[in-house]
This record gives sequence, C-alpha cells and structure tokens, in this order.
Amino acid sequence: MLKGFAIKQFDLMEKRIFREWQQGNKKEALNNAMKYMVLSGGGYGLVNEARQVLKGEAPDPEEAAMGALYQIGSVLTFGAMGANDYGYAKFMEDPANAMLTNIMPPVGATFPAAVLEDVADAVTKGDPLPDETIYALPVVGKTLKGVLD
Repeated sequence: MLKGFAIKQFDLMEKRIFREWQQGNKKEALNNAMKYMVLSGGGYGLVNEARQVLKGEAPDPEEAAMGALYQIGSVLTFGAMGANDYGYAKFMEDPANAMLTNIMPPVGATFPAAVLEDVADAVTKGDPLPDETIYALPVVGKTLKGVLD
C-alpha cells in the first residue's frame, strides 16, 4: 500500500468517524465506521478473491474475511503491513502478531519518555494510567478521548 493512500484513508476516517464522534454525532460516526469497514475491507476482499478466481483457484470466504481485516490494518499502520504477498502471508499466519509488529515499532519510537514511564509504572507497580497518557496513545488515543469525554 502506498503511504500516501494510507494517510488519505486515515484522514478520511478522522474526518468522518472521529470528528463526528467528538461532535456528539455518535450514531453518524458509527454509521460511517461501518460504511468504511464494508467499503474498504470488503472491497479489498472482493478484489483479492476475484483475482484468485482468475488464477483458477476456488474462492475461500474465510481468507476473504481475513483479507478485509488486513486492508483495514494496512490503513491503521499507514501501509507498514505492506500490500504485498510477503506481508499478507505473515498476516495470515498470525494476524495479532502482524498488527503488533507493525504498530509497536513506530509507536515505541514516538512515545514521550513520560508516557513510557507511566506505562511501566502501571505494569510494575499497578499505578493507574493518567488520562493524558491514554489520550497520547497513537491510533487509539483520539478515539478513547472521544468516547470517554
């Protein structure tokens, strides 16, 4: 996936889902989220399965569903998961690990030291995470702030 495409897709999600939620239009935000998942993920799954049929392979509904999830994950990782056979194969082997592997390095590199310290204290001492730390989390921070505020 081209990084520019992923950034545009994320921008679209921010405008139509996150901002709607923050403005109190929760029903519209959820409606837009469902549309995005169906169009983006479903479109990828449909195109990929059609490609397999053209190659003479039988369609696999389970693989199509995982491919749809892969497409959404590609957008959330700004293309780090890779829109290629290698990245897709790694994702199909272990989706959770593929997502963590592709989200965690950039997340770890961009966290301020205070956030890392707060997370370490939560794990080792059982301290609660301050709201500011939760809201600073990449990808999910804005969403959580919109939901919790």
